[in-house]
Amino acid sequence: MNDTLFSYGGMGFWHANNVPTYFSFKSKEWEMTSPPEETGPRWMKSDFGGYDKARGVISVIEFPSLYVTKDQAKTYRYFEKDLRANQWTSLGDVQVGLIKDLGIKRLESEFLDGKYFFLDGSISVWADPLNNRIYQLNTVIPMFNINFEYEFHNGFIYSYKRMNAITNDQASITIDSISIDKLKSLSTYKGPFYIKPYPTDLIGYGAAALLILTAGGIYAYRKSKPQKVHESSIEPLDGLPAGAFEFLHACLKHPQGHAFSSQHFTDMMGYGSYAYETQRQVRAKLIKGINSYFWAHYRLDDVIIRQTANDDKRFSVYLIAESHYDSLKKLLNV
Repeated sequence: MNDTLFSYGGMGFWHANNVPTYFSFKSKEWEMTSPPEETGPRWMKSDFGGYDKARGVISVIEFPSLYVTKDQAKTYRYFEKDLRANQWTSLGDVQVGLIKDLGIKRLESEFLDGKYFFLDGSISVWADPLNNRIYQLNTVIPMFNINFEYEFHNGFIYSYKRMNAITNDQASITIDSISIDKLKSLSTYKGPFYIKPYPTDLIGYGAAALLILTAGGIYAYRKSKPQKVHESSIEPLDGLPAGAFEFLHACLKHPQGHAFSSQHFTDMMGYGSYAYETQRQVRAKLIKGINSYFWAHYRLDDVIIRQTANDDKRFSVYLIAESHYDSLKKLLNV
């Protein structure tokens, strides 16, 4: 059987960043199809893009750089991958400022019919990457709500939500729809979705201007060197599995080489109230997600390791790998 599932990002194991994977029906696991890609976006999440079936491309709003200080503006680049050519293309920087000015606080979105839908309460903004345009709905449409699930089919967007009921027999599903044409008629154009890179023929002019400014730049540099960014201003790492940042912080409060029992590790993860078998599964999943994240980003192999307990060979203990302990403390600002 040659059919399988492919993934280029999302949440959880293998999916913290741009790592192409496929689902192996033999091992029942997600496996890498190739090493992490050098081109294209570095960090990807499922609610920052999707697959445009009509064009055969993957659309992605890239996560910003891991090290962005609080007084620096984050840059979100827009990428597309042509699956037929197997090639990533950077089309420009997303107009995050414009989207936020329209009332949208977060870039998490629904991706339908090759378009991004940003929803925040009664405010609905959508972007058309193909034509590089951002629109805002002029009216409140109840179906556009973060509590609904969405699907696109034959020119219509469908929303559905399961309504709460005392018994399953009484349960119902609320369904609504709107056509893309109707959506456009109720929307106002607000500006470009992304700002394209400068044309190549402008680079020469830029180089000339750079030469003119070089002397002044050298003088300014010598007069006042930029201050070193305090580690305390570095924001948490983007793309880590949910709960991993707080969990690793708690682990790194212990001395290097500290051995954690399975129960202690599970409690620190916040899974202590789960059933035993569920604890084992979610613990293993989080460890795999953390290890794959730091390997893909920093080539830190197996930052969390498991070994046999010294005092009782029947049990296992977990450790933060001593070879990566200092690196993790620096990365997580512990």
